[in-house]
Amino acid sequence: MLFKFPKSERLSNKKKFEALFKLGYHVNAYPLKLIYIVEEINPESPSLQFAFTVPKRTFKKATSRNLLKRRIKESFRLEKFQIYHSIELHGKAIFGIIIYIEKEIQDYHTIHSAMIKLIDKLNNKVALKD
Repeated sequence: MLFKFPKSERLSNKKKFEALFKLGYHVNAYPLKLIYIVEEINPESPSLQFAFTVPKRTFKKATSRNLLKRRIKESFRLEKFQIYHSIELHGKAIFGIIIYIEKEIQDYHTIHSAMIKLIDKLNNKVALKD
C-alpha cells in the first residue's frame, strides 16, 4: 500500500481545501510549492491526503497541465513513504496541496528532486512542531 496512491489519499474535501488556503503553512522547493496542515490523528479520516494542481493561467492547454500533474503525482507516490514515517513517529495527520509554480514545463528528474527536497522540508517542520 505504500507505493500506491489510492483514492483515500486524494484530498477532495471542500472544507479541507478552504482550511488549507486560510490556515495552511507553506514550504517551497522550486518548482513546487506545498501548502499543508498538520492535525492530530483522527481514526475516522486517513492520516495523509494530498491534492496536486497546475495553474490554468500559466498553462492554457489541458495536455500540458495533465503532463505536469502526472509527473508530480508519480514523484509523490514514490517518495511519500518518508511522510508516512514522519507521521508514525509524531502521531499526526497531514493534509496538503502541491502547486507547480514554474512558468515552463520541467522534466521529470527536476520535479522528482524538488519533491524529495519538499518532503524533507515538510518532515523537518512537522518534527519541529512537537
